[in-house]
Amino acid sequence: MRYISTRGLAPALDFGANRMTHLGPDGLERWRSTNRLVVDHYAEGRVRHVHYGLYEDAQQYDSFAAVARVPTLVLQGRRDDLVDPAMVERFALGRAHVTLVPLDDGHQLAASLDRVWRETSAFLQLSPLPA
Repeated sequence: MRYISTRGLAPALDFGANRMTHLGPDGLERWRSTNRLVVDHYAEGRVRHVHYGLYEDAQQYDSFAAVARVPTLVLQGRRDDLVDPAMVERFALGRAHVTLVPLDDGHQLAASLDRVWRETSAFLQLSPLPA
């Protein structure tokens, strides 16, 4: 069986260790004190609220120390401004079960959807759709 690791197609490998600097100088503290982070949920096309407990829980885990060896596909935008492409490359390096596909795209991979589908289909060994 094959799996695809996703966080909306974005690996959250260092989420708990990440200082969330993209939130601004006071953003992490504001999230903690209000227990609410407003995010755009792209799949649902609406705003959602993320509780601070998710971030607290994530701090318990070190994905770089993970020893699971299930086949994993990672599709990463080279111009991603939220998930550091170099960090994703470090994670994949030396893990024979991880297939890293760098894409000339940003965080949303919107310009690469055809390639995302082709790579995912091949990885999951899906049969091509009839013409």
